[in-house]
Amino acid sequence: MNWRTASRRLAASIAVVMLATPASAQLVADAHEEAPRIELDRVFSETLMQSGSHRVEDNLRVKGTHLEFTIDSDHGRYEVLSIPMAVLRIHEILTLAQATDAYQRESEQLAEKLRGIVYVGGNSRVDILTSPLGSGPNTS
Repeated sequence: MNWRTASRRLAASIAVVMLATPASAQLVADAHEEAPRIELDRVFSETLMQSGSHRVEDNLRVKGTHLEFTIDSDHGRYEVLSIPMAVLRIHEILTLAQATDAYQRESEQLAEKLRGIVYVGGNSRVDILTSPLGSGPNTS
């Protein structure tokens, strides 16, 4: 057996062993390695981490190449699977909070305007319940 034939057989044996080893075992971190610890303030600014209507929890999780977050808000709890999705979800929460505040303010102003306008005429409540159309003011 010459040197060239022996080296080819060795190379073929190594290739078979490498192919027989599961690919996932070659690509995943060893079981004894811990996921890196990333501080939340290194990912988000203070305004994105917390506001009057939301809070990004400190339990930041590293999953492969992604970071997972839990966002707690006035409107629910969200499990978010990436930084861009977390930023989008936070902006949605803030927009919803602004819209809710504006609606409540407008609703209070409308209720104040209607307090003096809406009233029950001289008809009794029983008449209104039994004959709602006939209980209005007489225009004749």
